[in-house]
Amino acid sequence: RRTRSWDDADVDDGGDDVIVNPTRVRRTMERTMRMTRVLCDGIDRGGGGHARGTTNHQWFALEEIMHEVNANAVDGTVIERQLSLLNFLPTGCDGIDDVLGGGLRQGQVTEITGPSACGKTQVCLSAAASAAALGHRVVYVDTTGGFSGSRIRDFHRGFVTEDADKQEVAEHLKQTLNLIAIHRVHDVFTLLNLLSQLGEEASEDDNNPEHATMGLLVIDSLSSLLSPLLTKAHHQGYTIMATVAAMLRGLATTRKTAVLYTNHTVSTGQDAAADDQGGNLKPALGTRWTSVPHRRLRLSKIPGTGWNSASVIYGVSAKPVKYRVGRNNIHSDS
Repeated sequence: RRTRSWDDADVDDGGDDVIVNPTRVRRTMERTMRMTRVLCDGIDRGGGGHARGTTNHQWFALEEIMHEVNANAVDGTVIERQLSLLNFLPTGCDGIDDVLGGGLRQGQVTEITGPSACGKTQVCLSAAASAAALGHRVVYVDTTGGFSGSRIRDFHRGFVTEDADKQEVAEHLKQTLNLIAIHRVHDVFTLLNLLSQLGEEASEDDNNPEHATMGLLVIDSLSSLLSPLLTKAHHQGYTIMATVAAMLRGLATTRKTAVLYTNHTVSTGQDAAADDQGGNLKPALGTRWTSVPHRRLRLSKIPGTGWNSASVIYGVSAKPVKYRVGRNNIHSDS
């Protein structure tokens, strides 16, 4: 495993004069505040009804949490713990955030699946840049060599507006980059060791208020490490896969970390050829992995349009959204 730390050379973006744009930060905070307000409102009223101004996917997210609270004995500690699950991290694309029911939920595992060249790595990079720009520590596990520091800088440029000096932007960019730790991992046993270390480090961070705790863990690609083990030649492949699953969910739930990973697709083996929209394709980690992620986001290409499509296979109910990857953002048509 190799860990890369950023130096001053990574900070010089050479761009136009800009300042930090608070719009994206405010939008994320307002979404969480609205959902919290609905929850408290529902408790005061005895639980029934939609509060005015809330969307269906926000209400569905709240309903999931409310189902976990005993209706006959509402305890303040329980409510506080459940409210903490309403923390979302933006992916950098508003349309994808809406499809996910608010963004990447801290305390849960989100999977991105889809064919090659549909934007899986770009969404991971955008999410990492977004989380770090908001002050969260990001651990980025790169298993395929797809991480790009220049793309982090590009996405950072998309978070700002054009009327401040370079020094302000360079300082914020430096802070953003310093919050992203990149780990090059090429085998599953190195991954297991890293996840174990992250659990121990997170426990130490909980007692250090001056050190940012891990807000987002990205693994791109998880399937490239696990799928080679799921053959008859590797008798312990499924045992290793179950161990990785348990560690990911454990990190997410105990440390309130948003876990995001990619899972490439393979052919179902049917006679018809697989197409770009997901026909005759399935996630590479198979059916035994289905219960691991809380959300499974499927990306696919829309032939002949230059657009891609994002939809949730399970976890929330939302209309698919069209998006395209730009120079410094992921733009949705919603």
